[in-house]
Amino acid sequence: MKTRINWLSLFVLVAMIASMTACAQQAPPAAPASTTSSAPAAVQTLAPNEGVLSPDSADLAVKPAEPDADTKIADSDSTPEVPNIDKDADSGEAGAAEADSDNEQFLVPTNPNAHPELVIPGQASESNGVQPNSANANALIVYNDHPIPASAEGTHLWLVAEPSVAPNGRVIHLSGNKFDSISGDYGNTWTFVDPFTKFGDPTGLTQFCCDQVMMYDRTHNLTFWLLQWHRQVPTVSGHNAFVLAVAHGQRNTFEGTWTHYTFFPSTISSSHYADSNWWFDYPDMALSNNDLYITINPNDNPSSNPQEGLGIRIGLDQLYAGGTISFNYFISSLGFLRPTQGATNTMYFVQHIDNATERIWSWPEGSTSPTSKDVGVDGWNNVVATATCSDGTNWLGYSLNVVQAAWVANGQIGAMWNSAEGGSFPYPQVRWVRFSTTDLSVVDQGNIHSNAVAWAFPSVSVNDRGDVAGTIGFGCGGGAGSPGLAAWISDSTNYHILQPLENTVISVGTNGPGSPRWGDYYTTRRDSPYSNTWMGTGVVMRGGTDSAHAEVHLSWFGRTSDTPPANASIYANVANSTTYQDGTSAHPYSSAADGNYACSAGDNLYITAGTYHEYPITLDRPCTIHAVGGTVIIGQH
Repeated sequence: MKTRINWLSLFVLVAMIASMTACAQQAPPAAPASTTSSAPAAVQTLAPNEGVLSPDSADLAVKPAEPDADTKIADSDSTPEVPNIDKDADSGEAGAAEADSDNEQFLVPTNPNAHPELVIPGQASESNGVQPNSANANALIVYNDHPIPASAEGTHLWLVAEPSVAPNGRVIHLSGNKFDSISGDYGNTWTFVDPFTKFGDPTGLTQFCCDQVMMYDRTHNLTFWLLQWHRQVPTVSGHNAFVLAVAHGQRNTFEGTWTHYTFFPSTISSSHYADSNWWFDYPDMALSNNDLYITINPNDNPSSNPQEGLGIRIGLDQLYAGGTISFNYFISSLGFLRPTQGATNTMYFVQHIDNATERIWSWPEGSTSPTSKDVGVDGWNNVVATATCSDGTNWLGYSLNVVQAAWVANGQIGAMWNSAEGGSFPYPQVRWVRFSTTDLSVVDQGNIHSNAVAWAFPSVSVNDRGDVAGTIGFGCGGGAGSPGLAAWISDSTNYHILQPLENTVISVGTNGPGSPRWGDYYTTRRDSPYSNTWMGTGVVMRGGTDSAHAEVHLSWFGRTSDTPPANASIYANVANSTTYQDGTSAHPYSSAADGNYACSAGDNLYITAGTYHEYPITLDRPCTIHAVGGTVIIGQH
């Protein structure tokens, strides 16, 4: 039904409404010694540490000016239910019985040309005798896969891509090791963003390079962009730094309006990091209900592996306010600290002690410092891996056997990491383990492995149901094939099993890398607003072995039953006074302009009755506008 307009008051939107439906729119690391664990250590507690950061800039955010005119939209004949406005917590976690796995499982990637189904090869029995549900009825599928064009990577093509992503509706920010790209149409087209010049040089260290991590927080409608700065160039000496950039909403993210903070090792602790040669590396980010967590792995010798693990916590409300922020942190004596995706009121971190012991850190939101516990796991092969491709390249020659994917869901903490070939495993594999959040004991553990190909580089995220999914690399067994990329899932449909791993192929490359260096990580994020689906990244080589032929992929995937609609429904309600504004019916935008900006061609925008003090305003996105529950007034004094 067409929207009815109060023509007496409308002089801002007349021409625009008529056209609304027509507008376009360094050397490989030495492997630590393979050891077995001693008895797990006692629980450790750290003293609290605190610090303060001031913004490098206060970029002008896009805010409505004072109203000067009004626009009214009368009720639509057909209106959806008016959403309630409250600050709901994230959706509750769905519990499910977990299947123990005592048998070795072999699997090969699902053929992308066949109907995706649960991979249960005939030569392996099923975990604990549990029969999976019919995956054909609710398959894991790839909704969209977008190879990022070279034009969106500028002149910074590099074999070591390490892509990360922050999806916020139609606006998606994707980073690589040396490039960034922004899309305003769900990844169909991309625009290059140069991280070398975007923020100038806030660190005074001359040059950005290279790790980057992206994350979106829907509860505050913030996109986070973490960038690593190099040591002083050209001397390549002294410390380096990180820049944390924060953007409010889709418009600022897409148009490049950021507030950013710079922190050096000495910013965190001038006493602990007094040595000017400390190097911050290998970053990650994760969220809990109220905080952003950053992990970094510091060392004071740039040619060595990280010697410590650094965990930083910053309140989301502070980051939303955009002023000076305070933070808590802790330092682990071990490197390669990994935070868990899916945390709510407690953040967990996982790291290796040796090849048979994991250290788990627990940091409740209300505590200034974390505690840790060491837990024994089955031993694994912690040496440099070999997976030779058909062109003679070894894509896993620089594979770090550190925790690469960690999550918390359904009362369990999970972790995955690369493990080299050896023993009964002919090719490199991915080790996994799940711990109970109650006492941190091992619930189950196993291997994602194959008698035909190697598996490596898992990533993970948790959706609103507590389902776990991500991307993972595979390929190159015994001199055959090329590296490929797959999506995987563990949820109620397959009884939350990880072994055998349900997966579907995203892409298979044509070559291996020219040097035995593939990068250190992929990234998967829960989509927003379709929060039971995922967007994940990965890399294949296409048409050659050098950096110009590294093909970065962004894939949107999930269950058939969760397939996003062809057109979105976006909601605005001026009564929403919370920061949680992702355009869903439960958490609408408080601004009609923000709601309209979120639209793509064919979408519907539902504006709940009320007065929206926004002027000047142009609602020119290609969507149909509906008034809900009464008259909508835009721009009145």
